[in-house]
Order: sequence, then C-alpha cells, then structure tokens
Amino acid sequence: MVRHSGKDLNISGYMRVDGGIYDSVKINGSADLNSALQCNDLKVNGTANISGSVNSDYIKVNGRIYVRDSVEAGEYMTNGKSEIEGSMKADYIKVDGSLEVKRNIEAGKIKVNGEILAGEGLNAEEMDINGRININSLLNADRLKFELYWRSYAGEIGGEHIVIKKGDLMGFDKFLKFVFSAFGYKESSLNAGIIEGDDIYLEATQAKIVRGKNVVIGEGCSIELVEYKDTFRQQNGGYVKESKKI
Repeated sequence: MVRHSGKDLNISGYMRVDGGIYDSVKINGSADLNSALQCNDLKVNGTANISGSVNSDYIKVNGRIYVRDSVEAGEYMTNGKSEIEGSMKADYIKVDGSLEVKRNIEAGKIKVNGEILAGEGLNAEEMDINGRININSLLNADRLKFELYWRSYAGEIGGEHIVIKKGDLMGFDKFLKFVFSAFGYKESSLNAGIIEGDDIYLEATQAKIVRGKNVVIGEGCSIELVEYKDTFRQQNGGYVKESKKI
C-alpha cells in the first residue's frame, strides 16, 4: 500500500474536522471527520464517524467506528463495533465484537470472535470464526473454520476445506456461558442454500445442497441433497434426505 505523507492528527475529547491526508491519526474520545481519510495508521479509542472512504495501512478500533463509504487497509483490527456503508478490502481482519459491511468484503485472512455481516459477498483465503455470520450472497474461503454460537446465514458457501461445528461452551467462564445462552446459543445453527467444497465437515447446519469430494454430515444437520465424489458419511444423527455419488 502507498505510504501517505502528511502531518499527524491527534484528537482528545470531541472534535469535528476535515479528512485529508495524514501520517498518523489518533482519536481518544469522539470525532466527526467531514470527508475521506488517507493515512498510514488510524487508532480510535472511543468513537469515530467518517463521512467518506478510509485508506490506511493499519487501523485499530477500540470502541465504535462508522464509515459512510468504503475501507481499504493492510491490517484492520476492531474491538467493539465497526459499520462500513461501502465495501471493505484488507490483507488481515481481526474482529472482537461486530463488523458490519453493507457491500462486499475481500480479505486475505479473517479472524472473528463475535459477528461478521456482509450485505453482499465475502471472499477470503482463510477464515476462523467463533460466533455468527450473516452473508447475503457468497461466502468464499479456501479454508473455513467456523464455530457457531448464534443463528447464522449465508446464501452460498464455497471453499476447499470447510469445517462448521456447534461451539463448545466448556472453555468459557460462568458469565460468558450465561451471555451465550441468553442470546441464543441453544439455537445455534447455520442456514445456507448451497455448500460446495473439497473436504466438508458439518454440524448444526441446514442446507438445500452440499456438494464435495469428501463429505461428513454430523449432529444437528438437516440436508436435502448431498452430492459427493469420493466419500460420504453420516454420524451422530445428522439427517440427509437424499445422497448420490457424482
């Protein structure tokens, strides 16, 4: 990514300023930026509302950020809530909390503890999710590891290695177990139209079609049709209406 040359912008308390080109931007408190922002690194401790796009090598949010347009970053880390009205592109995305992007998400690697939502599609090389997703179109990842803790949805899922399991609360303390249960852990499930990949392992998943080379349908699944090339196995009560080798 191109390095941006400019002065630093440091905000403490509340400030309304113009966007522009900066080296480093630090927000401690609350800020409204009236136009697009380009910088080498952006750090938000509090709240930031940006009325334009954001382009930065490094973005770290502790709190909340709202971007009226798109975001492009080398590394994007959020601990709290991020809302992006446009699309998002990054080499690495780390979410502890919530990331909502109204259009497409494109990334190299994504790590989520919480939720990730895309109004259109999501494309990544590698995804590791603990929580929930809501992807209105195609979720495509070479490697997808997904532990479900709430109800999730994807129009389609594609990839090489796909593992979807119901999350295990045993490793959490009593408070977090209560939170997960209160917000629907017992109903944790994934609903998808089509799931297609090479090696597929599924739990707690409802889908119309699952298509792959090697397919395992496990506990809590309800699948209308499984199409497999090499191997297919049902276990722990996983339900399949019809299966066929292709």
